[in-house]
Amino acid sequence: MNKQSWYFLGEGRKSPSYNMAMDELLLSFVESKPVLRIYDWDVPTISIGYSQRLSEINTAGYRVVRRYTGGGVVFHDTSYTYSLVFPSSHLLVDKARLEGYKVVNEAVMSALLPYNKNLYLYDRKLDDDTDLSIMACAENPTFYDVMKNSEKVSGCAQRRNKNGLLVEGYIKKIALAQESLEKALKNTFAEYFNCSYESFPDKKDLFFQAEQLAKKKYLSKEWNFKR
Repeated sequence: MNKQSWYFLGEGRKSPSYNMAMDELLLSFVESKPVLRIYDWDVPTISIGYSQRLSEINTAGYRVVRRYTGGGVVFHDTSYTYSLVFPSSHLLVDKARLEGYKVVNEAVMSALLPYNKNLYLYDRKLDDDTDLSIMACAENPTFYDVMKNSEKVSGCAQRRNKNGLLVEGYIKKIALAQESLEKALKNTFAEYFNCSYESFPDKKDLFFQAEQLAKKKYLSKEWNFKR
């Protein structure tokens, strides 16, 4: 089978609003090639899932941003983040939601195994009494999250639309250093998805749009707080 061509976008420390705006725009931008993006945060940040509420979440000392994807509360001062964007034509888009989680998290676990032993994928659903509206991701593992002993090491959330699939994932910083993580993820995704990477195109309009969307949407109280 011929190798797919993916774009790789490595970004350093960016604002919470920019990070979330870029992920959303990449799902609109994606046409024929998947994108792997690895990025960091320029301030201590809490991101919350699309459908969550903030009334009972302690956010003192953190910037708060609502994600375009679902899932629970993630503290980004203790984790690294990546996103995967797949066009609608990609095979993963047609898989069921849980199967998509399994494929991605198996790859992440494989990337981490040389640095962390005793990793496994969680095999149970959330407890029935879990309040999803204020759930913290790290404290509430569910199907196919990456675990070490009884601690959640990595998880991800999804968003689908007519353009394709966005996966946003986090990996706890206990796993390995950021430089090693980036290399390990790139190599492992290349193996799992039979792909090679191209540099992300110099689309100045896209980066400008991300800055504008960050200001208009991801810095707004309407988006971040009103649920």
